Amino acid sequence: MKTKLVAVCLVAIIVVAGAAIVFTWNSDDVKGNESSDTVKDMAGRSVEIPDNLDRGIVTFGSVDPLRFVSYFNLNEKVIEVDDGDVTDNKNGRAYSYAYDYDKLTKVHSDNAITSEDVERVANLQPSLVIVGGNVYANYADMVNILAKAVPVFVLKSMSTSAAYWDPATYKLNDDFTQQITQLGIVLKETDRAKELISGFNKYLQELKSMIGTTDEKIITSGLTISGSNPLNVTFPFYAPLEVNGVSNVYNQSKDTKVELDVETVAKLNMTMMLIDPSSSDKIIGNNSSQLVMDYIYGVNNDADPSNDISMYTVLPIVWDGCNWDVSLVGSFYISYLLYDSMSQKDVMNKMNEIFEFFYGSDGSSVISDMSQFFNEKSSKNGVELPLFSQVEIVKNAGGYTFSVA
Repeated sequence: MKTKLVAVCLVAIIVVAGAAIVFTWNSDDVKGNESSDTVKDMAGRSVEIPDNLDRGIVTFGSVDPLRFVSYFNLNEKVIEVDDGDVTDNKNGRAYSYAYDYDKLTKVHSDNAITSEDVERVANLQPSLVIVGGNVYANYADMVNILAKAVPVFVLKSMSTSAAYWDPATYKLNDDFTQQITQLGIVLKETDRAKELISGFNKYLQELKSMIGTTDEKIITSGLTISGSNPLNVTFPFYAPLEVNGVSNVYNQSKDTKVELDVETVAKLNMTMMLIDPSSSDKIIGNNSSQLVMDYIYGVNNDADPSNDISMYTVLPIVWDGCNWDVSLVGSFYISYLLYDSMSQKDVMNKMNEIFEFFYGSDGSSVISDMSQFFNEKSSKNGVELPLFSQVEIVKNAGGYTFSVA
């Protein structure tokens, strides 16, 4: 095992702290185990495999490290995380409902590694440090210095606006499969890694088998990224739709999120809106949301019922990056909406089953706890946007709000 950080490493911090680091991913650099003692991480770095995790795991970066550790059910090994992992509202992070990370007392700044972090964590001597790809891209020098003292494994940040599955096979794509496999090796949890890959693939195959035909023209609305957003914000690529064989009715952009003006929204001729309830704080008093609601209210209350737009609340898939488990779970609810692929009871059972697959018995209350969170958040903001509900727009003296249909 590595020894504590020595003086020469601290000098190196001063030397390289101001250096600009440019980092690009190359999956060809990641080949698997180099030996029985080392493994390649997702940046192609050689990482010593710790003998055990008895001294705990430290994560850097809000995008993926803690999420993937949670998929491996190693929550009790986590000893230090980003401050936001403890203090932020849970929102769509299913793992934060399953595990009590908000009780951790050791934290560091979000999405950064400072020289002070390097020295402190090196002296802490955890068994393993896991770093998000977004952090490594900006702090590769600090990561590599810390790696002189303790094993440091770098993840790849997966794109929210791209499929995590191979559309040809409906199995996890190579990058995702490789990330889980390599993590399984460094964590000495190769059996769990195989379970995760197999489980993802099983549920993806189930979704594929239920794809039917639909005439619905669907827009996703009020989606969360970099905080909550008003109803005119959409994702041109929305994984829970795409995996069900349907694209967002607005897909003319490669950007992760797009802000649409109400004129553009009106021209989409949508028939269904899927609403992220995280947007409940961007409804009342928000001009963009109110303009969209004014348009829909007018359409839904004219003399022609054939042009009505139905509206449903769905699981929020993004908070601190994409929650891949939530995206998968939410895909089954959308399959139910589009294809009537299962009964309402069966789809709720399926969603609970998947969260239990990821988190064991700790996953059994994720949906109920998340539902309670969003019920309370919506109520606080003067709207009704409970999860898995059809909603309607109500006009009042102050403008428009939502209520359960």
